Amino acid sequence: MDKMREEFEAFINHAGNWNYDMEINKDGFFVSYLTQRVFNSFVVGWQASRAALKVELPATCNRALVYPQYGTNEVGMEHDEYFEVDDIKQMLSEAGISYE
Repeated sequence: MDKMREEFEAFINHAGNWNYDMEINKDGFFVSYLTQRVFNSFVVGWQASRAALKVELPATCNRALVYPQYGTNEVGMEHDEYFEVDDIKQMLSEAGISYE
């Protein structure tokens, strides 16, 4: 909820001339009924935008771990799949998503 409120305040500040009362009461709600209604609408849009967000991830990479099987002349092998971090960062950037 803090991130939504932060983005809402940035949105209101960017709008400039709207002059919404941004005072918050002890329960965490805006004192102004109108500001609270606008915020509630903003939250619905904010949540819908996140729910609609889809990022196609890159194909996974495969790696094999080869290890000796002690007491024999044979080797064992394990496989796993993983994503390259740089590939994921690139896909997020291409989708317009910031990351840390």
